[in-house]
Amino acid sequence: MGSSTLSNALLLLGAVAALPVIGGSLASMYRAQDVTLAPMGRGEAAPSAPDRTLPPPPPPPAVPLREVDHAVLRLSERRLRGTHEDDVYPDAAFRVDLDGAGGTATGARIDLDRDGHVDEVWTFQPLERRVGEGADAMRFVWGPSGWEAPPG
Repeated sequence: MGSSTLSNALLLLGAVAALPVIGGSLASMYRAQDVTLAPMGRGEAAPSAPDRTLPPPPPPPAVPLREVDHAVLRLSERRLRGTHEDDVYPDAAFRVDLDGAGGTATGARIDLDRDGHVDEVWTFQPLERRVGEGADAMRFVWGPSGWEAPPG
């Protein structure tokens, strides 16, 4: 390896040291004592890198978000002209009516199949969703992995 190639490799290692990685930096993963630079003859295999595995990526949301979830989440910071807006998405398969106070949306009522019956009620502060009515109603809160059952 020529001196300019070695210089370029050291510059690259310096740049890599600044990159963040889970649990430290890339440079801390490959310390100088882990790498031996030796001339290789023709036909020799390159030395293998130390066996290091990264932690698995975080799991996807337990339940994938639906089209209606995305639509209503976009409305959570919407400014209202009054205290109520009917059928915010008139061309959608679902109906969303917004409620608000002081010009800000505070919640939504959702009819998933446009049958005139409210299927879900959302509040935006804190972000939660109630599905069903009465004793059979299920409540979900927005957590790190999407909709979750409330603790307790």
